Amino acid sequence: MYEGPNTVTNDFLESWRSFVPFPSYQVFQRGVYFSVELVPNQLAAISLNTLYWFDSNKAVDGCPKKGNDPGTLEFDWLEVQLKIYRSRKMQASPHDHHAAARVWLTGHVAPTEGDYFPRCFARYGEIALRYQDTILGHLFGHKNLDHFVIHSIDDVLAPTPSMRITGRKKESLIADKLHAEFKELSKQKKVDYDDYFIVNIGPSVIPEYTPSVRVFTYNITGAELNGSSPITNVDELLDSEEVNASKIDCRKKENKDKKKCVFKKPRHASKRSPSRRNSLWSPTGYAQFYIPESNWANKTHPPQYELEYVTYSLSTLRNANVSLIPDHLLPPELRGGSIESLTKSKYAPFGLRDLTIPSWIKFARKLGERKKLWKRFRDVMFLET
Repeated sequence: MYEGPNTVTNDFLESWRSFVPFPSYQVFQRGVYFSVELVPNQLAAISLNTLYWFDSNKAVDGCPKKGNDPGTLEFDWLEVQLKIYRSRKMQASPHDHHAAARVWLTGHVAPTEGDYFPRCFARYGEIALRYQDTILGHLFGHKNLDHFVIHSIDDVLAPTPSMRITGRKKESLIADKLHAEFKELSKQKKVDYDDYFIVNIGPSVIPEYTPSVRVFTYNITGAELNGSSPITNVDELLDSEEVNASKIDCRKKENKDKKKCVFKKPRHASKRSPSRRNSLWSPTGYAQFYIPESNWANKTHPPQYELEYVTYSLSTLRNANVSLIPDHLLPPELRGGSIESLTKSKYAPFGLRDLTIPSWIKFARKLGERKKLWKRFRDVMFLET
């Protein structure tokens, strides 16, 4: 895919016109990416064109540091967007000056060493870690396998050369590699959450595989307290735990190669950000629905989505002020039933407290340690694939 404007990007704009804000038309015609505020001044999403970073795209140069490569220009644009959203932080309450801006990043091809050009993967990882307090999460697809990937600063600094996995054993090899990484993570005695970001890779949405859809829930505590005026004094809001504000002086020669200093630019990470602690706009979980293959055989009724699983823990379901899953979307045997009947069934096998970085890493460590849990997770990965 080439950089626009051209016939392809113009056609995409015609298809996406109802989703793309008018001020973003020119940028979209150039690269088919845009940002949009979902909740004004509070929650945003950035839709990325990952084809400019995908190493199968022969029309790009792999994100060189200088020049007009489409991938490099998109990263430059992305960094500006995140900087703008971060500068417009909203106070969660009059007494909380550490509330991070909330932004979702989403695209097609997930950032992995095997799919992105090495320089593109390194640039994505650098931005993800530098704006960890601003980015709520990373949502991607392409693989048609339901899983998540944990990237560390070590992956970003020294990406492992990876051959593209193809052929009939592709899915199995991906699962084996993932399990090995989770096992290795489970052996670590201490985890520095500043140095990680989580990439969620969703299952297929098309009938060629098994169409699936996720319904997310969010923490909206205090949302009605938010004002509509952006805070202009950004420095006032920089967290005391901002990585580059630590005791390490990155200006000293002996510290230049330390992890806290290698990116040259400031890193914004805080244990109080919504990506790290369940707070306003943090994702608390999701329910996943799918269309079973057997439903396609019924010629008298259109295929219907059915509940596959939920991520919630028993305590989350018990303490919820409202039903996290509308009754009409539940399987017949669970409608009107107790929370226990849901959590003790096949529908709630994982028990994540929320979808913050610490929760995902804790879950990954469990998957590396518990054989039965990994088997259940693997079944989810390959649902009717």
